[in-house]
Amino acid sequence: MNRRWLGVILIALIGLGLQGCKRTALPEELSQALRKGTEFELISIEPKDNQEIDSPDRIDGNLILGRTAVTNKETRDALVRAIEESAIPMDGAVACHIKPRHVVRVKHNGEVCDFIICFQCKIMQLWKGGKFDSEFVFDRKHKDLFNKVLTDANVKLADPSK
Repeated sequence: MNRRWLGVILIALIGLGLQGCKRTALPEELSQALRKGTEFELISIEPKDNQEIDSPDRIDGNLILGRTAVTNKETRDALVRAIEESAIPMDGAVACHIKPRHVVRVKHNGEVCDFIICFQCKIMQLWKGGKFDSEFVFDRKHKDLFNKVLTDANVKLADPSK
């Protein structure tokens, strides 16, 4: 009888452990967009205060400094993992004027998804089809990875003092 209870408890603990394995606040559809989307790009942007300006060389009013297509599977997987590990559920307002410097852009199911990242404010915004969709708290721990991918591709980084 004791072995039976031990088995039930063990199965319950394993089930609870597996349920907690998803380490991201990202909805599954966003993880799938990152993993299966086409034209995966990492973009360096200069934050601007004028959010009204929209042109091909801007994303949400922020000037594009450069971009690199991420075609290497290991690099893409590392960036996707970094986003999934860094996204934290938003549980209230954030008192920070967002000044993003990084964007991950993918096309998924015919729609452009921009993951706009501000490491300074620890915020990531998701824009789908050019429209704001959602926002997440975003951990700074992978900032160096994003910068390395850009600098390895000879893409200019934004001035961190602005």
